[in-house]
Formats: sequence, C-alpha cells, structure tokens
Amino acid sequence: MLITILISGSSIFYIKNKKVDTNIKYKENNTPTINLLGDGTLEMCPNDKYVEKGFVAFDINDGNITDKVKVVEHVNEILYYVENTSKNSTQIKRKIIRKDSDKPKIELNGKQVQTLYKNSEYIEAGFKAIDNCDGDITDKVEVMGSVDTKRVGTYKISYTVKDSSNNTDTIERYIDILNEPKSDEKTIYLTFDDGPSNTTPKILDILKEENVKATFFVINSNEKYDQYIKRAFDEGHTIGLHSYSHKYREIYESDSSYFNDLNLIEEKVEKITKVKPSIIRFPGGSSNTIGKKGLMKKLSIEVEDKGYTYFDWNIASNDTSRISSTRIYNRIINQLKNHNYNTNVILMHDFANNKKTVNALKNIIKYGKENGYRFDKITEWTPQIKHKIR
Repeated sequence: MLITILISGSSIFYIKNKKVDTNIKYKENNTPTINLLGDGTLEMCPNDKYVEKGFVAFDINDGNITDKVKVVEHVNEILYYVENTSKNSTQIKRKIIRKDSDKPKIELNGKQVQTLYKNSEYIEAGFKAIDNCDGDITDKVEVMGSVDTKRVGTYKISYTVKDSSNNTDTIERYIDILNEPKSDEKTIYLTFDDGPSNTTPKILDILKEENVKATFFVINSNEKYDQYIKRAFDEGHTIGLHSYSHKYREIYESDSSYFNDLNLIEEKVEKITKVKPSIIRFPGGSSNTIGKKGLMKKLSIEVEDKGYTYFDWNIASNDTSRISSTRIYNRIINQLKNHNYNTNVILMHDFANNKKTVNALKNIIKYGKENGYRFDKITEWTPQIKHKIR
C-alpha cells in the first residue's frame, strides 16, 4: 500500500507503513518575464546618451517585479536581469546601434539664384548648417567660389559641410551678372512651354550656337527627357515651373489643387537642378477662365505671397495650331513690329516633335539681332508681363 501526502511543500512517503523520507522541498520551475517598451534595437547618434525607453517584469507567483530588474548599460547593448523569490532568473538585451546615417542640412539665406547688374556689389547673404546629431555646425561650412561683378556671366558659390560622422551636404548659389539694359533698349525673352521633349535638345543646340539665353516652363513629361532640364539649367537658361499634370480641369478645381500640382513639379525640378525655382507660368496663363469665378485673382496673389513670380506673354507664336514654321516666324515678327514693346515675352512650345518651332527659331533670332534687340532669359529683375485676369 502506497500513500502520498503533500503538506506545505513537503512530501512524506510511507511504504508498508514504514516512513521512507520526509521534508522533500517542492521547487517552482517558472521563470519571470521581461518585456521591453520601445524597439528591441535602437539606432542612436554616436555622441548621444542613452535614455531608457522602459520595461515591465512579471512573475507568475511574485506578480509585478519590475522594481527588481537590474539594468546594466554597455556601449552597444543594454542588459536587463531579474530574479524571482525562487531564484529563477531571466536576462534579455536591447541592442544599440550607434550610427549617424543622416547628412547635415545647409540652408541659404536669401535667394539661391540671384541677379545683379554689371559693376554692382555682391554681398554674401549668409547660410546656416544644422546636423541631427551635432546640432548647429554653421562654423564648419566651407565656402568656395567668387563673383566678378565686372564681367557678365553666371557664377557659382559652393557651400559644403561635413558632420562628425563624415556625412556631407553641399548646396550652390548661382549669381547672374547681366548688362544693365538701357532705358530705350528692346529685349526679347524667348520662352518655351510644355517641355522637356525630343524637341528640347534641338532648341538648346540653336540657342547655344546663337549664344542666346531663354526660359523653359516645364511639365512632368517622360523621365527620359529630364536630362534636358539639367542641360538647359547647366547651359545658363532659366527653368520655370508650368505644371506637373498639365490637366487644366484638375489643376483649377481649387486653389489647393493648383498648389498640389505646383509643388509636385517644383520638387521634380529641384531634385534635377538642386535649385528651388521661383519663376512660374500658369497653365493657360493668368487670364484663363477654367476655374471658378475669382480663383485666378486669388491664385495670382497667393503665388506671389509664397515667393513666386509669374509671367504671362505679350507675343504669341500660335505654334500649337496647324500652321507652318514660316507663318510662326511671320506672326512673331509682325507683333514685334506692331507692338514696339521694350519687353517682349514670346510664347512658344517645345512639346514632342514640334519641328515647325525649331525651324522658325533661328530666323527669329536672326531678325532680333539685326534689328537691335537684345535676348535674355527671365530673371527676378525682368519686367513682369501679366495678362488681365478675367
């Protein structure tokens, strides 16, 4: 006969009424648990001090034993250890990755593209550099480049900064030195909408050959043509913003719709050129009547409040219609003769396969040069041509 009696954690065995063993201790085999708050792996700046994210420890018999957890901090890990009253223990780790993978950010004071007239004074507008780990590192910025205001041209000032983890940021400021126009001087501003496309490089070739600068109001076309935005910028032309979608009904549904579209094309151009553009042209011009009543008046004020300058045109080539390159040429020349403007902003297009505009362009430039016009790109100092808002 076998009888087992459990008394307060001790077992007493009797075999055939004979006592065999007494006071055998009962041992609990459950281990406590530790749960970490926050991520089990944290990435931190190399010079940052670790701030505990928190933890909770629990035992099935002892209950909440968070206050019994011992925390040991090492460079690359945090060790958490806890023991219950039965001497069962648990240990876990939080991994620390000390790494700075973010580059610092340089912000320029003033405009990134500036225009000055020859023989004026260039004054550095200043800059600031902030790093996510090192804080303000403006004093570490290296500035390279110079501006000769006695010579017409485009000058580049480079600003470079490196943080303590060797992450680097570079930004450039462009200074255009122009001849100051005479009060009675007539200027032609060639502008091209709706590119880039396979037409754009042909236009750029002619402009380069004729040593003429122009302005390109771009849209979001095929990515394979993005290279022509960069080429136009590098060759000293102005890159203006036109539209991302070029879908008039969607763009002018509301003021927020317009700015959503504008922001998208701005982000694209800034990514390509590394310069935030400020010259824009409304799709359809500021005189379009596509949106609800009062929208264009509101937008014309808001864009300038946000630091943009918009340009319409006072000479139209009509090159979107089915006319020949000869008629495009004649139309432009007749307007130049009849209007007798000092500021002549000519609207043309570099959409895909627009051969007629390409074929007319060289003769337009030839006429301008032979008749006392100067050619220039649109800048912040260009007299603003605006349509009457309807």
